[in-house]
Amino acid sequence: MNLSKFIFVLLPLLIITSCTVDNSGDIVTNRDGQFFASVDGELFTASGARANARFSGGSLSIDGTNSGGNIIFLTIPTFQGEGSYDLSTSASIGTGAYFAVGDDTTYLSIADGGSGSITITEFNSLEGYVSGTFNFTAIQENIDINTQEITTETVVISSGSFTDLNLQGILTEGNTNNTLEAIIDDVAFSANNVAAFDSEMNGVISKTIIANNTNTNQNITITLNGAIAIGTYDLSSTTSSANSTALYTPDITSGGSSYVAQSGGTVTIDSYDDVAGSMSGTFQFVAEDILQQTTETYTITEGSFSVTFQ
Repeated sequence: MNLSKFIFVLLPLLIITSCTVDNSGDIVTNRDGQFFASVDGELFTASGARANARFSGGSLSIDGTNSGGNIIFLTIPTFQGEGSYDLSTSASIGTGAYFAVGDDTTYLSIADGGSGSITITEFNSLEGYVSGTFNFTAIQENIDINTQEITTETVVISSGSFTDLNLQGILTEGNTNNTLEAIIDDVAFSANNVAAFDSEMNGVISKTIIANNTNTNQNITITLNGAIAIGTYDLSSTTSSANSTALYTPDITSGGSSYVAQSGGTVTIDSYDDVAGSMSGTFQFVAEDILQQTTETYTITEGSFSVTFQ
């Protein structure tokens, strides 16, 4: 399992910008949230802009970044309200992750041997905040390229809590004028819930399109990093400030694997209006299991989108 690729899934959710209060359905963000945990016995704290929560397309994600840049990330892909959610591999309900910036290592609760849970104690969509507790054991797998021997490292996250984190995102359906369509292994895919948002992390501007079909539970997510202009962008299976990425998830409710675009995939921007925030284009890619648990691939062709970024 190449867990380094899994950070691709996390980044579109980690690079979150603030929302303001209005009457359009945007979530209120005016609380000074707190985020605490113990990482292998060492105190981990985050607050203010370093502690975030986002609810979009039925998925709830929560993250905290400490002063050293290390990140704890929690996600519940199909959030059903207040209560407890299993973060282990067998349950496939949610994911806990710890990203150590210093050694560029990602530890996951859904890796073999991982476990944990998150409990949402308060979820207030009207006032826009969430609170809860969590703990998980996360695993990093390393494969020797010569011997193929697998070794593991473990990190234990305990006594985790977050209080009054501002909910960011849109509680309502995605912009009804946004569209995304494609052919997936010769079968037509048409999203009926498409959200598009700008975000920034460490000075890098990203544009992310999250397209769901809520009837089939399929998802296509495209992230473009850096300055945007009309033209063609190569897709990569690894995330950096210079790379653009795409992801296909066959069933966002099952907790199964997601599939990341391999080299050779492209996104072409046909029109872009920076002032209006509108963009249209096409895409194509072949996607393989991001966790490399299967050799199955999906071929996405004739992809097209037209969106307005929020």
